[in-house]
Amino acid sequence: MKDVRMSFAVTVALQQTDVHWLEADLLRQRQAIFLAVFRQVLTAIEAAVLLAPLGPCPACGGRQVQNGRVPRRLETLLGRLQFERVRLRCQQCGRESFPLDGALGLEARTQQTLGVRERPLGGHRGQL
Repeated sequence: MKDVRMSFAVTVALQQTDVHWLEADLLRQRQAIFLAVFRQVLTAIEAAVLLAPLGPCPACGGRQVQNGRVPRRLETLLGRLQFERVRLRCQQCGRESFPLDGALGLEARTQQTLGVRERPLGGHRGQL
């Protein structure tokens, strides 16, 4: 799989010079940047997965075809992420699947990453 490379600019409008305001503004921008990078990486992963020929339906062996894009929300350690992913549908049995979910190891209806689920248990003490 290829690397994902991004460039970006950060603008700090000096409306205030208070260190607390500056810290809050930079943290807000950091989160927005991280989520944008996350979306770009997801797009690259999905594109790589979809380059491979679509295999048969795991349920019945029928032919799978692309059937639009479906939104998904995921709570990550970087913040709430909303993205769309390709849906496959079996022409024989109608089973639907999402190649990106499989590539990411996300089970159906999973709404939080493992890091978010483990955070209350003390699994991730440091701040990003």
